[in-house]
Amino acid sequence: MVKQFRRLAITALSVLAAAALAAPAAQAANFTTSSFPATLTAESSTGGIRWKTEAGTFECKTHMKATLSSSSTILTVNATYTECGAFGLPGSATVQTNGCEYVWHANAGSGDSYTGSTHISCPSGKVMHFTASGCGFEISTQLGRASLDFDNYTAGGALEVQATVGGIDYTVTTDDFGCPFAGKGAKTGGTYTQAVPVLMEATGGQDFHVG
Repeated sequence: MVKQFRRLAITALSVLAAAALAAPAAQAANFTTSSFPATLTAESSTGGIRWKTEAGTFECKTHMKATLSSSSTILTVNATYTECGAFGLPGSATVQTNGCEYVWHANAGSGDSYTGSTHISCPSGKVMHFTASGCGFEISTQLGRASLDFDNYTAGGALEVQATVGGIDYTVTTDDFGCPFAGKGAKTGGTYTQAVPVLMEATGGQDFHVG
Protein backbone atom coordinates (compact mmCIF):
# COMPACT_ATOMS: atom_id res chain seq x y z
CA MET A 1 0.00 0.00 0.00
CA VAL A 2 2.82 2.38 0.92
CA LYS A 3 4.66 1.60 -2.33
CA GLN A 4 1.48 2.22 -4.33
CA PHE A 5 0.96 5.58 -2.61
CA ARG A 6 4.54 6.57 -3.38
CA ARG A 7 4.10 5.63 -7.05
CA LEU A 8 0.93 7.74 -7.26
CA ALA A 9 2.65 10.70 -5.56
CA ILE A 10 5.62 10.51 -7.93
CA THR A 11 3.31 10.29 -10.93
CA ALA A 12 1.34 13.35 -9.76
CA LEU A 13 4.52 15.38 -9.23
CA SER A 14 5.77 14.38 -12.68
CA VAL A 15 2.53 15.58 -14.29
CA LEU A 16 2.71 18.92 -12.45
CA ALA A 17 6.35 19.42 -13.43
CA ALA A 18 5.61 18.67 -17.09
CA ALA A 19 2.70 21.13 -17.06
CA ALA A 20 4.89 23.84 -15.54
CA LEU A 21 7.54 23.33 -18.22
CA ALA A 22 4.96 23.38 -20.97
CA ALA A 23 3.28 26.59 -19.79
CA PRO A 24 4.53 29.63 -21.72
CA ALA A 25 6.39 32.20 -19.63
CA ALA A 26 4.70 35.56 -19.31
CA GLN A 27 6.67 38.15 -21.24
CA ALA A 28 6.51 41.90 -21.06
CA ALA A 29 5.43 43.79 -24.17
CA ASN A 30 7.36 46.65 -25.77
CA PHE A 31 6.51 50.28 -26.34
CA THR A 32 7.68 50.91 -29.89
CA THR A 33 7.35 53.23 -32.88
CA SER A 34 7.84 52.90 -36.62
CA SER A 35 11.03 54.97 -36.38
CA PHE A 36 13.28 56.39 -33.67
CA PRO A 37 13.70 58.65 -31.82
CA ALA A 38 10.09 59.61 -31.15
CA THR A 39 8.57 62.36 -29.03
CA LEU A 40 5.24 61.30 -27.55
CA THR A 41 2.51 63.55 -26.19
CA ALA A 42 -0.95 63.21 -24.66
CA GLU A 43 -3.45 65.55 -23.05
CA SER A 44 -6.54 65.01 -20.93
CA SER A 45 -9.59 67.20 -20.73
CA THR A 46 -10.11 69.58 -17.80
CA GLY A 47 -10.89 67.45 -14.76
CA GLY A 48 -9.85 64.35 -16.66
CA ILE A 49 -7.23 63.26 -14.12
CA ARG A 50 -8.48 62.49 -10.62
CA TRP A 51 -6.52 61.98 -7.42
CA LYS A 52 -8.82 60.63 -4.71
CA THR A 53 -7.93 60.87 -1.02
CA GLU A 54 -9.82 60.42 2.25
CA ALA A 55 -10.79 64.09 2.01
CA GLY A 56 -12.17 63.95 -1.53
CA THR A 57 -10.89 64.39 -5.06
CA PHE A 58 -8.38 66.67 -6.78
CA GLU A 59 -9.12 67.02 -10.52
CA CYS A 60 -6.83 68.47 -13.18
CA LYS A 61 -6.09 68.77 -16.84
CA THR A 62 -2.84 67.00 -17.65
CA HIS A 63 -0.20 67.34 -20.34
CA MET A 64 2.06 64.28 -20.82
CA LYS A 65 5.32 64.00 -22.70
CA ALA A 66 7.81 61.16 -23.24
CA THR A 67 10.76 60.34 -25.47
CA LEU A 68 11.36 56.88 -26.91
CA SER A 69 14.77 56.17 -28.42
CA SER A 70 14.29 52.42 -28.92
CA SER A 71 11.74 49.70 -28.23
CA SER A 72 11.39 49.23 -24.48
CA THR A 73 9.24 47.53 -21.87
CA ILE A 74 9.12 50.81 -19.93
CA LEU A 75 8.21 54.38 -20.82
CA THR A 76 9.10 57.36 -18.62
CA VAL A 77 6.37 59.98 -18.77
CA ASN A 78 6.59 63.58 -17.59
CA ALA A 79 3.27 65.15 -16.61
CA THR A 80 2.26 68.71 -15.80
CA TYR A 81 -1.11 69.63 -14.29
CA THR A 82 -3.20 72.72 -14.95
CA GLU A 83 -6.76 73.94 -14.28
CA CYS A 84 -6.89 71.98 -11.02
CA GLY A 85 -9.79 71.91 -8.61
CA ALA A 86 -10.46 70.16 -5.32
CA PHE A 87 -13.56 68.86 -3.55
CA GLY A 88 -15.83 69.99 -6.38
CA LEU A 89 -14.46 73.56 -6.57
CA PRO A 90 -12.86 74.25 -10.00
CA GLY A 91 -9.66 76.28 -10.01
CA SER A 92 -9.14 75.93 -6.27
CA ALA A 93 -6.05 73.70 -6.26
CA THR A 94 -2.50 73.36 -7.54
CA VAL A 95 -0.30 70.34 -8.21
CA GLN A 96 3.50 70.64 -8.32
CA THR A 97 5.31 67.57 -9.66
CA ASN A 98 8.81 68.81 -8.67
CA GLY A 99 10.53 66.49 -11.15
CA CYS A 100 8.51 63.38 -10.25
CA GLU A 101 7.65 61.21 -13.25
CA TYR A 102 5.63 58.12 -14.11
CA VAL A 103 7.41 54.98 -15.29
CA TRP A 104 4.92 52.88 -17.24
CA HIS A 105 5.46 49.14 -17.56
CA ALA A 106 3.74 47.17 -20.34
CA ASN A 107 2.91 43.68 -19.11
CA ALA A 108 0.60 40.95 -20.34
CA GLY A 109 -1.67 41.09 -23.36
CA SER A 110 -2.12 40.19 -26.98
CA GLY A 111 -3.30 41.72 -30.22
CA ASP A 112 -4.02 45.39 -29.56
CA SER A 113 -4.80 45.23 -25.82
CA TYR A 114 -2.30 45.06 -22.95
CA THR A 115 -2.25 45.70 -19.21
CA GLY A 116 0.45 47.46 -17.26
CA SER A 117 1.51 49.15 -14.06
CA THR A 118 3.29 52.34 -13.08
CA HIS A 119 5.98 53.57 -10.74
CA ILE A 120 5.89 57.09 -9.38
CA SER A 121 9.54 58.10 -9.50
CA CYS A 122 10.74 61.27 -7.75
CA PRO A 123 14.25 62.74 -7.57
CA SER A 124 16.01 62.29 -4.26
CA GLY A 125 14.40 64.49 -1.61
CA LYS A 126 11.50 65.54 -3.88
CA VAL A 127 7.75 64.84 -3.71
CA MET A 128 4.62 65.74 -5.64
CA HIS A 129 2.78 68.45 -3.73
CA PHE A 130 -0.99 69.03 -3.81
CA THR A 131 -2.55 72.14 -2.26
CA ALA A 132 -6.06 73.51 -1.86
CA SER A 133 -7.58 75.99 0.58
CA GLY A 134 -6.40 74.88 4.00
CA CYS A 135 -5.33 71.45 2.71
CA GLY A 136 -2.12 69.91 1.48
CA PHE A 137 -0.67 66.49 0.86
CA GLU A 138 2.40 64.92 -0.72
CA ILE A 139 3.12 61.82 -2.78
CA SER A 140 6.63 60.37 -2.91
CA THR A 141 8.29 57.58 -4.89
CA GLN A 142 6.34 54.30 -4.93
CA LEU A 143 6.61 51.23 -7.07
CA GLY A 144 4.39 48.83 -8.98
CA ARG A 145 0.99 50.47 -8.72
CA ALA A 146 -1.74 48.90 -10.87
CA SER A 147 -3.33 49.15 -13.20
CA LEU A 148 -2.92 50.67 -16.65
CA ASP A 149 -4.75 49.51 -19.77
CA PHE A 150 -3.12 50.04 -23.17
CA ASP A 151 -5.04 49.75 -26.44
CA ASN A 152 -3.45 50.28 -29.83
CA TYR A 153 -5.53 52.86 -31.67
CA THR A 154 -4.89 51.37 -35.08
CA ALA A 155 -6.83 53.98 -37.04
CA GLY A 156 -4.43 56.70 -35.99
CA GLY A 157 -1.25 54.85 -35.08
CA ALA A 158 -1.49 55.99 -31.46
CA LEU A 159 -1.87 54.39 -28.02
CA GLU A 160 -4.99 54.74 -25.88
CA VAL A 161 -4.15 54.72 -22.16
CA GLN A 162 -6.57 54.26 -19.27
CA ALA A 163 -5.34 54.56 -15.67
CA THR A 164 -7.18 52.98 -12.75
CA VAL A 165 -4.39 53.03 -10.21
CA GLY A 166 -4.97 52.19 -6.56
CA GLY A 167 -2.99 51.65 -3.38
CA ILE A 168 -1.30 55.05 -3.45
CA ASP A 169 0.34 56.19 -0.21
CA TYR A 170 0.32 59.90 0.64
CA THR A 171 1.15 62.20 3.53
CA VAL A 172 -1.15 65.01 4.70
CA THR A 173 0.96 68.06 5.51
CA THR A 174 -1.71 70.75 5.96
CA ASP A 175 -5.09 70.27 7.64
CA ASP A 176 -6.35 73.70 8.61
CA PHE A 177 -9.86 74.71 9.68
CA GLY A 178 -12.44 73.64 7.11
CA CYS A 179 -10.16 71.11 5.42
CA PRO A 180 -11.88 67.69 5.25
CA PHE A 181 -8.78 65.61 6.01
CA ALA A 182 -8.89 63.60 9.24
CA GLY A 183 -5.63 64.97 10.56
CA LYS A 184 -2.04 65.13 9.35
CA GLY A 185 0.29 62.22 8.74
CA ALA A 186 0.75 59.15 6.56
CA LYS A 187 -2.31 57.82 4.74
CA THR A 188 -3.02 54.87 2.46
CA GLY A 189 -5.60 53.93 -0.16
CA GLY A 190 -5.31 56.88 -2.53
CA THR A 191 -6.27 56.41 -6.19
CA TYR A 192 -5.27 57.92 -9.53
CA THR A 193 -7.83 57.56 -12.32
CA GLN A 194 -8.81 59.07 -15.65
CA ALA A 195 -12.36 60.13 -16.49
CA VAL A 196 -11.77 58.90 -20.04
CA PRO A 197 -8.70 57.33 -21.74
CA VAL A 198 -6.00 59.64 -23.10
CA LEU A 199 -4.49 59.19 -26.53
CA MET A 200 -0.68 59.25 -26.67
CA GLU A 201 0.80 59.78 -30.11
CA ALA A 202 4.13 60.55 -31.75
CA THR A 203 4.55 64.18 -32.81
CA GLY A 204 6.38 63.28 -36.03
CA GLY A 205 3.66 61.04 -37.38
CA GLN A 206 5.31 57.74 -36.47
CA ASP A 207 3.09 54.82 -35.55
CA PHE A 208 3.23 54.34 -31.75
CA HIS A 209 1.97 51.15 -30.14
CA VAL A 210 2.52 48.36 -27.64
CA GLY A 211 3.34 44.85 -28.79
